[in-house]
Formats: sequence, C-alpha cells, structure tokens
Amino acid sequence: MVKNIYEGTEVDTDRINTAYHKTARLVPEGSVVLELGCNEGYFSSILKDKGCHVTGVDSMKQVAQKASKVCDRFILGDLEKSKWAEDLKDGSFDVVVAADVLEHLQQPEKPLKTVRSLLKPGGMLVVSIPNIAHASVILDLFKGLFQYRSMGIMDKSHIRFFTLESFRLLLASVGFKVTASEGVESGVPLEECQKVFPWIKREDIYVLQRMFSGADLKTFQWVISAIPAEAEKLEELPEPPTFDYELHEKIIRLLESELLGWRVEAKAQEKEAAVQKKEAESQKKEADVQRKDAKAWREVAENRGAEIEEMLSHFSVKLMLFGFRKVKGLFRQ
Repeated sequence: MVKNIYEGTEVDTDRINTAYHKTARLVPEGSVVLELGCNEGYFSSILKDKGCHVTGVDSMKQVAQKASKVCDRFILGDLEKSKWAEDLKDGSFDVVVAADVLEHLQQPEKPLKTVRSLLKPGGMLVVSIPNIAHASVILDLFKGLFQYRSMGIMDKSHIRFFTLESFRLLLASVGFKVTASEGVESGVPLEECQKVFPWIKREDIYVLQRMFSGADLKTFQWVISAIPAEAEKLEELPEPPTFDYELHEKIIRLLESELLGWRVEAKAQEKEAAVQKKEAESQKKEADVQRKDAKAWREVAENRGAEIEEMLSHFSVKLMLFGFRKVKGLFRQ
C-alpha cells in the first residue's frame, strides 16, 4: 500500500489498473532510478521494495525530511532550472521516472532535456500523465464547463494538459522516442451521459456511451515509456508538397462545370415537376366537372324515373277499371 498524494488515502499498488502499478512494472528490479517530483517518497518506497537505488528530486522544502528517509539521495531543487542536476553525472541512471509530475510544471520540456544526458546507454524514461481527452472532460465541454477540481484530471494544481499525441510531440521535441504507452482506464457512467444529453432517449444513450468508450476517451491516465532518440535514426519530416496552381485551376473548372450541369438538370426537373403539377390540377378540374355532370344526370334520371313510376301507377289503375267494366258487361248479357 502507498499513500495517494491527491487524496491522502492509501492506494493498493497491486491493483493492475492504476498508474502506480503500471509505472512500477516498467522499472526493472535493482535499477538505478532518478525520480522527478518525488514528494515525500510515496512512489520511491515502491521502487525501494524492488531493490532499486533511488535519487529523488523535489522543489518543496517541507517534504525534504521525509523524502530523505526513503530515497538513497534527495535533492532539493526546481525542476524547471538545471542547477539541481549539476552534481549528477551523465549516464548514471537506468531509469528516470516522472509520475504525475510534468502537468504541474510551466515548462516540462526543461527537465526532460536535462535528464536525457543522465540516462545510461539503453536507459529509459517512464512518465505518467493525466489525459485531457478523457470522456469526462469532453462531457464537461459539452456543458460549457472547463472546471478545476480538488483532484483528478482537472486538479487545480495542473498547469499543462496533454493528450497522448501532444505528449508524444513534446517528447520528440526534446529528443525522446516513445516505445510504449498504456492507459489507466476509467469509463463514463450511463447516468453522466443522461445528465449531459437529457433530450436523448434512454435506449440511444447506450449508443452514446459506447461512443465515449474509445481508447483515448476512456483513458484517465497514460503511462508512457521512451528512450533517447538517436540523431541518425530520427525520421525527418517530409517536405511539404508543392502547390500546383494549374492542376488546382483545372480541378476548379471541372467542378464548376459539373456544378453548372447539376444546376441545369435541377432547373429542368423543376420545370418538369411544374408541368406535371399543372397537368394534375387540370385533370383534377376535369374530374370535378365530370363528377358534377354525373351528379346532374343522376338527378335528371331520378326525377324522370319518379315521373314514369307515377304514370305507370295512373295507367295501371285505368287498365284495372277498364277490365272491371268489361267483365261487368258480360254478366249483364
């Protein structure tokens, strides 16, 4: 167990998903180690348990007494100035460790430049940094917040912020080449997504949560190992391509011609649609006239039918009377 410098609580270093565990695992047993920002020696004690010889550096006078008891050697000095390293010999360390330190400095490149020459041939740098690209920070930005807190990625003592790529570029600028990187993962609870996006349906929130589960987005901290890059092996940046004005002009003309063709086609389609609309309206009017004519003919037919029925009734009565009279005359005979 080791004390957590942010919370004042103890951290189980056997837990795999912690920066302490991942950083310590990269340091070989029995190494000669230089720890930058060692504080009271929290991480130094882990290295000592691995049989390492530890030189700790920190700028805070109040930690000197405790750190001196843990480290084999303690140096009080400002990491952003080179004086602290004056008594250290070049090529004297197997590993340089900066665990959750560089984000507290205004110019982290300065100590990185200094320690490069302090490494033995085959030596390495091991760093842990908070990841500003974590989903919790992105969600805060969606809410319009960039809020400092008492601990975590947005710790109020953090001055510099890094993504994995931006830190790789920083290391490259001072002559280091990244050999490995591993994330300390911490996902975003479903409830947080719902708070930020209350208008999204619950079933869609799961999709959003998976979207915030990419490698960078779910990484709370990065643990990175790097080695000094040899000048002859450094990859030179490719020359920027020359700008071919003629080619771009041709492309623009082709695109403009294609755009004009689409516009002509769109107008033709609009005209065709207008003609079809007029035809439809004309057909509708014709159908309305036919319906009115049919209705009028139906009324005429119904009226004539009523007249015919009345006439049939009248003539039927007359026919009956005529037959009755004829029968009556026969009886009289």
